[in-house]
Amino acid sequence: MKGWLIVNNFVSSEKSRTMWSMFIASAEKCGIELELKRTGELCLPIGEDFGALPDFALFWDKDCLLYTSPSPRDRQKS
Repeated sequence: MKGWLIVNNFVSSEKSRTMWSMFIASAEKCGIELELKRTGELCLPIGEDFGALPDFALFWDKDCLLYTSPSPRDRQKS
């Protein structure tokens, strides 16, 4: 069985890379070939395709909402 571990294109911290390696190693122990793909790799020009697709995809994409203060939460009184 083959799968893709799809991660955020802009995240590359040591902690994240360690976690992804752990996912891949765990999958390998179960006989699953897990290939790391970044979200940017999923954006193809019109007319191109991925070729052979995996049996499954695991999306491990962490995004966070960024906004400037004062946020609504900052304005609340305790």
